[in-house]
This record gives sequence, structure tokens and C-alpha cells, in this order.
Amino acid sequence: MTPTSTHVGHVVAEHAVLTIVRGEMDFSSNHHLNRAITDATSHGLDLIVDLREVPFIDSSTARMLAKAATELHDQGEGRTVKVIQAQPIVRRLLMILELEHLLEDEAAAS
Repeated sequence: MTPTSTHVGHVVAEHAVLTIVRGEMDFSSNHHLNRAITDATSHGLDLIVDLREVPFIDSSTARMLAKAATELHDQGEGRTVKVIQAQPIVRRLLMILELEHLLEDEAAAS
């Protein structure tokens, strides 16, 4: 398997941290996502993670997103983590791990 470059950019806005990820996400690249998660949880903001250019995540990345969702939920005020534009294989993994609540319902948004 050829390693792919991973890039994570994020913007802190008034109500949410928008994070755009490119490349595969796994244990070795999760640190790229950590800053966005830290910004969201430390400021009590929603976290929106755009995965449209992510062909693969592993279970460690899924756990990282689930942990962030729990931390934000526990802070109160209805803060959430939402994964948007996930590729089919990423959606499937999140569903298998019973993390479908993290997925933005694109059908409802259309």
C-alpha cells in the first residue's frame, strides 16, 4: 500500500469548527485532526468534519471522532460532531461501529 499525503485544514467560526480533511486517516495521521478537535472542545463549539476527499479511515480515527462527540456532548449546550460528505466506505465503517449518529444525513439536506 502506498502512503498518501494527509492534509487537515480547519477554521474556527462563531458556532463551529469546520475541518476539511484530504487523504487517508489512520493511527499515523490522526495527529493532523487533533488540533481541530482540541479547538472545538476547548471552545465549546460544534465540530464539522468534511471527509469528501478521504478514501479511508481506520477504527482509531472513528474512535477519535466518537470521543470528541462524547466530550462535546458532556459539555452541554447541545454541541455535536458531524461528519459530512463521507465516502461510501467511510460511511460503512462508521455504521458498522454504530457511529452513524456522527453522519450528517445528506439525503435530508438535499
